[in-house]
Amino acid sequence: MELIPVLSTIILVATISTFLLAIGAYILYKIREGKGQQVVAPVPSTVRAELYTPAETPAQIPRQGPEVAPQPVYFEPKTAPTVQTEAGSYVQPKEHKFLKYTSDGYIIPSKEEKTTGTLKWK
Repeated sequence: MELIPVLSTIILVATISTFLLAIGAYILYKIREGKGQQVVAPVPSTVRAELYTPAETPAQIPRQGPEVAPQPVYFEPKTAPTVQTEAGSYVQPKEHKFLKYTSDGYIIPSKEEKTTGTLKWK
C-alpha cells in the first residue's frame, strides 16, 4: 500500500474532526450562556462604616504669591535655515532645498551632476 493516500486520509480525518469539535464546543458554549446563571448577592440589613464629611471651606481660597497676568509669546520666523559645518556656519539660500554632504561639508549640488544618463550599478 502506498504511503501518500494513507497520510492524506489521516490529515483529512484530523481536519474534519477538528471542525466538528469546534462546532460542538461553540454549541455547548451557547447553551451554557443561554441558561444565564444569575447570582444575587445577599444584601446586609446594616452596614458598619464611618461617615466622613468634608470640613467647610471658605468660598474662595486666596492664592499665595503675586498675581501674574499671562503674557503673549511672539516668535520671529527665521529668514533662512542656518547650516553648521566644520568651517563655520552659513545661511542657506531659499532657492536651494537640498544639500549634498561631502568630506568638505555640505555643498549645493551643481546642475552638471543632475544630468540624466545611463545608470551605474555598483
